[in-house]
Amino acid sequence: MYRFGGLPREFGMSSASRITAPSHIGKYRILCHLKSGGMAAVYKAEDTGSGRIVALKVLTDESAGQQKRLERFRREARQGARLRHENIVTLYEFVEGDGQPYIAMEFVDGIDVEELIREFGPLRIEDARSIVTQIAQALDYAHRMDMVHRDIKPSNILITRRHGRCIAKLTDLGLARGGIEEESRVTADGSTVGTVDYMPPEQARDSGSADIRSDIYSLGCSLYHMLSGAPPFAEGSIIERLMKHAKTEPADLRTINPEVPDDLWAICHRMMAKKPQQRYQTPTELLTDLAHTAPTAESAAAARMTEAGGATPLDGTDAEEAAGTEPPLSLDERMGKGQVQHTDHKPTPSDEARRIVDTQFQHATHAIATGNYDYGMTLLLNCCNAEPGNVMFHQALHQAQHGRKSTPGLKPWRSLPVQLLLRAGLKVYGICRQPLRVLRCARELLTCEPNDVSTQLDMARAARRAGFINLAGCVLDGAHQSHPKHERVRRALAEVLEEQGEIPRSLALWEEIARANSLDGEANRKVRDLSARIATGKFYADSKSKRPTRGNSLIS
Repeated sequence: MYRFGGLPREFGMSSASRITAPSHIGKYRILCHLKSGGMAAVYKAEDTGSGRIVALKVLTDESAGQQKRLERFRREARQGARLRHENIVTLYEFVEGDGQPYIAMEFVDGIDVEELIREFGPLRIEDARSIVTQIAQALDYAHRMDMVHRDIKPSNILITRRHGRCIAKLTDLGLARGGIEEESRVTADGSTVGTVDYMPPEQARDSGSADIRSDIYSLGCSLYHMLSGAPPFAEGSIIERLMKHAKTEPADLRTINPEVPDDLWAICHRMMAKKPQQRYQTPTELLTDLAHTAPTAESAAAARMTEAGGATPLDGTDAEEAAGTEPPLSLDERMGKGQVQHTDHKPTPSDEARRIVDTQFQHATHAIATGNYDYGMTLLLNCCNAEPGNVMFHQALHQAQHGRKSTPGLKPWRSLPVQLLLRAGLKVYGICRQPLRVLRCARELLTCEPNDVSTQLDMARAARRAGFINLAGCVLDGAHQSHPKHERVRRALAEVLEEQGEIPRSLALWEEIARANSLDGEANRKVRDLSARIATGKFYADSKSKRPTRGNSLIS
């Protein structure tokens, strides 16, 4: 697997960027230098307190002395602290003391999409569709958080492996604009924000006018790049490329890559419409159309294998390969090319099981988008049971639960006797300390009543016992949205947030609890302890953000 640093083959890092790393920065022990950019360097580091491996993004001395670059760095921390999603890189901590600002974030063991394309050429259709779907899900979440990224591009999309699956993660919120009114033109040099090859016309004219439709345009240009091997307008000077984005239609993808199906080209073309009102208006609309796209020959074959109960091929052999032409490498195969000692990969039972789960998830999203909730939710439950800690599967199921509940005329998902049996199982398995079985029962119950707070608390407790801390946080976040004044929910969420290193938000919850009951000894002690930790300057607090979560970034 590719790694950001630490391997003989280091993608995204020029020889000039191989620098001597300091031994320590703050409480972090530096393991190696990963990459450097115009305003920051990124290191792989270990938290000497918790042992957690992180990516440490450190502002250079020159950039720290420039107010606009420093403000952009602060903004990245502010925005990252608000977001928490499977497809967004997690931000843990922001430190500004001692004149060397840095951000500690999730260490992503992977490679960015631009490097994948540069090394191996255009992506396979299904891989490009999967990446765009995952990033659209991240944008859908950001849109609900009233945030615009403003710099969507292949180099800001990381691909990693988790639980045997390829996951796309969005990075770099340095140019993002949140919902609060703020100065919106902070970039490395104070000019218009964004990257020319993926910049929508309205953002080029006025960075402040960019909205979620601007991100959709940039994602469309990124999809074009994935399928063709180059951005839609890669030739010419900066001014010439900006003019092409504003006035010239992109070349038909199907003439560049004949494998691109008509419906996927239609989606990409609409994403890149010149006028914002002609594009998809929200990521939800985009996700609906992506779910309706016809499967390629490869994915159709995988679906038939799944329905027959068999294994799916890992290498993607199909009619094209049988005809003698070599198909593009899959994401799995591209990731495998980056191993230190590479051997020809043969499908294993775990590979085959993963492909089956991926195919089921694709069919589930399509079924739900077409209103077939029962079939889609059944497939999603299968996915969750196969990968019980997968936050993306849980989020998709949670959305489907609410969609089904709001659809009139549907019978209850489970009969009352079945619900009673599930509740009994929930208690028995909880007493016997079998968290995975508790998770299964809780998921089934939440399909009947998505906002049942008792079941949500049981599920979060089981997730923590099973070691799925991100899943526990996701469940409790949903419970807190539905029951913002519920004390047990606030306590549980505060504990999970502290465990995840989200100290400012944990403190805010403990303060709410202490205000509600001034005699609560635990809450008062937590307020004192966490306030002291923040007072040291080791954690970044965004007092204007009412719902901070997890964040993002790599290099600028």
